[in-house]
Amino acid sequence: MTGDSFIPGMPKRGPRFAWRELDPYWCVARCTVSRMTRLGPISAARQIFQIYRLGAEGLVWWRMVSPNGRVLARAVLPRDSIEDARASIALVRCRATDLEPSMRITRHSRWHWVLGLDGEPIVESLRDLDRRVRCDLAWRSFTALAPTAAIDPVVHTFRSPVSASLALSRSF
Repeated sequence: MTGDSFIPGMPKRGPRFAWRELDPYWCVARCTVSRMTRLGPISAARQIFQIYRLGAEGLVWWRMVSPNGRVLARAVLPRDSIEDARASIALVRCRATDLEPSMRITRHSRWHWVLGLDGEPIVESLRDLDRRVRCDLAWRSFTALAPTAAIDPVVHTFRSPVSASLALSRSF
């Protein structure tokens, strides 16, 4: 390595720029200087809708996940089948701008948002937020991002916390 550049022939702007110029498969995930993630050919990392089950339960849920793995929102009610979950996601994607927000304070003095359609709650935040302005920003971000979010073709199965704690208590 020379003192003038990180990669021979590249200017001394730093590795984050040089890698994008040399290898089209590297891109910056969250526009941070120090974090680079291998995301495939240069394309914007985007949110996805995941369909999942909890343990052996027959009900199906869906949620929207950000590129960094944080859950942004989830369905308020479970669906009976995978097709119903996909239809619910399609409805949210098509009518995201028509969703009516409601925000409330939880018993722990935090803010929670729910989006409804025709008086029926459809989407809610997974976590509660510390300020009303952040709660307002969170549901507005969801409605802006939902129409372009991809749908994960895989149906995931997660162990429910109850079954996990039962399995743990039986192992001792």
